Amino acid sequence: MDIPGINLEWKTKLENALDTRLEDHDVNWRYIYNMVKSNDWLYFLRKSRNAEEASLALENIKGPIKYITDLGRSNSGNLFNKAIEDDDLDRFNVLLRDSRVKFSGEIDEMKTAIRHEFLEVIDILIDLKQYHRETLVGYLAYACEIGKIEIVNMLLNEYGIDPDDEESSAIVSACDGNDKEAAYEIVKMLLENKKVDPAVLENQAIINACASGNTRVVRLLLNDKRVDPSDQDNKAIINASKYNSEIVGMLLRDDRVDPSDQNNQAIINASASGNADSVELLLNDERVDPSDQSNEAIIAAAKEIYPEIVRMLLEDDRVDPSDQNNKAILGLKEKNERIGQYRKIRRLLDAGKITKKEYKTLLRELEDKKIEVISLLLNVQEVYDKLSVKDRKKFESMLGG
Repeated sequence: MDIPGINLEWKTKLENALDTRLEDHDVNWRYIYNMVKSNDWLYFLRKSRNAEEASLALENIKGPIKYITDLGRSNSGNLFNKAIEDDDLDRFNVLLRDSRVKFSGEIDEMKTAIRHEFLEVIDILIDLKQYHRETLVGYLAYACEIGKIEIVNMLLNEYGIDPDDEESSAIVSACDGNDKEAAYEIVKMLLENKKVDPAVLENQAIINACASGNTRVVRLLLNDKRVDPSDQDNKAIINASKYNSEIVGMLLRDDRVDPSDQNNQAIINASASGNADSVELLLNDERVDPSDQSNEAIIAAAKEIYPEIVRMLLEDDRVDPSDQNNKAILGLKEKNERIGQYRKIRRLLDAGKITKKEYKTLLRELEDKKIEVISLLLNVQEVYDKLSVKDRKKFESMLGG
């Protein structure tokens, strides 16, 4: 049997040290490996004529023997995965020739090969497994999503895999990727393929690109006449409003886009996420009503402590900050742990990304902003009038009054 990584010279040295012959079957090798694994050196070396040589031999075969001991286990499919992760094509081929090793039903070796950009293994798996068309489309979409440009090119052009089916789409997945540069290159490549429809699945590609804040990809898609950024009830601008004002501006220049769709959810999202530039752009569009959904925009901005946005919204006469029973100001009575920005700062501290000193500084800054929001809201007569005497005193004391 071929044993990956076990050099014949070292096998001979081990045999000489043990003064016994080691047959090429897994029982003997497993016995030796268990010795190594348990570190029962004294027992092992007592059996050896040459302790130093035996010890050295064992050190050199520990890893390869692990291969033998894992053979025949119910999870032997892990061996294929490990060979791929280790970029070891020779070991992968040895496993293929061993009838005892089976592919796992729980592990997707193809996805592992795609993640590790192991082109040779991908070739072998495609030829060996004879995947269904839908499965191959799914793998192409997966490669697009995680930004593996070379793999996408290989699957698309060498194997001629169709980029879309009813449930999966290469371009939709590419637009959802975290690696923005890779996503841009892949989307550009896909758009050059005549089989690719960037409007597939109700224009989900541009919706994903807006959600991920990928400005360059959004621009590519908007330049394609097949793409409709208003599809799915203007979900693209609703997604973009949370994160990226540049994309919001691009979408607003498209006459098909209605920023007031879904009950003005775009400006509510922008207000809740602290995207002041998007709020300003949306307020300048006469179709947008910042008081929609019972003035949820200013309530969200106040709760998340964005004084700049609260101030902008208060300048619009349609906005009533006392709506929903004064929820905007009364929400500031909640414990800090329930406020998004406080939780975010705490997570940074817990993750070790900021020091305790920096944490305290950020907390003070946030408290100052909270006081500013309270001051802005208390200056609105309707808000003040709806407060109980107790709450008035509480907020006034917070302002130092």
